[in-house]
Amino acid sequence: MKQKKGFSRRFKTGFIIAAGLLLACGLVYIAELKITKVETLPEVRPQQTLDEYPDSILKTRSPGEFVRDHLLDGDFNIVRDKGDLIA
Repeated sequence: MKQKKGFSRRFKTGFIIAAGLLLACGLVYIAELKITKVETLPEVRPQQTLDEYPDSILKTRSPGEFVRDHLLDGDFNIVRDKGDLIA
């Protein structure tokens, strides 16, 4: 009795069908990834002043000189638990 070499016809057919489905799914996935619409940002003029921006975005008050100079003076504790914050 002779032994067959290689794969059976049923296995080859199944493999070709599975590979085709995988390829089709991959192509659909790649098509979905394409960017269809590109939005451009508004043009920014180089000479824009702070007055042209909303107050809440860029205008903030900076601390006084005394506060800046002595901000890190004093005793600090390392907090390891959130319960220690309410001390």
